[in-house]
Amino acid sequence: MAKGRMKRTADNPAITKEMMAEMLDNPKWDIPYFAHEPLNELIYPAEMGKPVGPAPENPLPGAPASTETKDEKDDSDWADEIDDNWDFVKDCDADFALNADLDTLLHCDVFNHRSSETADDKNPVGKSGSQLRIERPVHCKKVIADMDSDDEMLWNLKLAKWSEKQIHERFIAEGRTKYSQKTIGTRFCRMKQTMRDHLDGLLKTGETDWFSKDEEDLKIAIARADEKVRKIQNNMEKYKWNLVSREIKELNPFADYSGEACRDRHNARMRGSATVPLDKRVNPDPKTKALVKMRKYREANLYMLENMPR
Repeated sequence: MAKGRMKRTADNPAITKEMMAEMLDNPKWDIPYFAHEPLNELIYPAEMGKPVGPAPENPLPGAPASTETKDEKDDSDWADEIDDNWDFVKDCDADFALNADLDTLLHCDVFNHRSSETADDKNPVGKSGSQLRIERPVHCKKVIADMDSDDEMLWNLKLAKWSEKQIHERFIAEGRTKYSQKTIGTRFCRMKQTMRDHLDGLLKTGETDWFSKDEEDLKIAIARADEKVRKIQNNMEKYKWNLVSREIKELNPFADYSGEACRDRHNARMRGSATVPLDKRVNPDPKTKALVKMRKYREANLYMLENMPR
């Protein structure tokens, strides 16, 4: 250990409370905490002691910081975020979220987390009010069966298997509602459910009926569905016998049969064609006797190991 250095122990730490108090009362460097504060002119040269940053606009602790920067996200991105939380909005108050006017929605608690804009921001100097087009956010637009021009275009393009990107570019080119790509897919899913419910209502009231081509396609759809259901049933049957294999293994460690073997044995027993178990056979041959003897030996050995002190 170097000469003059204090040995650090539990009773005699290297840094004491008195040393810390001395450092706080008489700081060595006298560096300010904030960037807008100058350095001590008695210690540092005037040029070096100048502030290195501007004073904060809102110095009060805990007060919301003001900013002149606008939200860089456009309406489509903002609508995208609300569209992702559509289920939450519907759970809060579906009728309110769908039917309320724009001013009410923008001032409610659900949408209040968006940064507020001042009057100067909404109408900047040098731009007339007619030049600023305030579009209705897409999340405030209710999905109804009586579609407007934009929804009808979106519906037909999706039925024609256009991608969300292609529809987005088409809407921008034609000056339509500025749907983002994610919003297009989500809105189309809601439109499908709305149109199905609307068509079901028309069928029940007798205002519409099936077409001949629809009935032909219905037969094909039923055949395809039956095929998929059969595949699912086969997979479920296989899964069942795999479970049987695991369960019998837990009941009897020596019954290490596969799911297929368990299924075949069960079917044979149901048909009455199952073979007699080895240990139940009358006048067994030498090979069968050897198998039975080996099985009993293994069972006795396992029983001994299970009950052995550990």
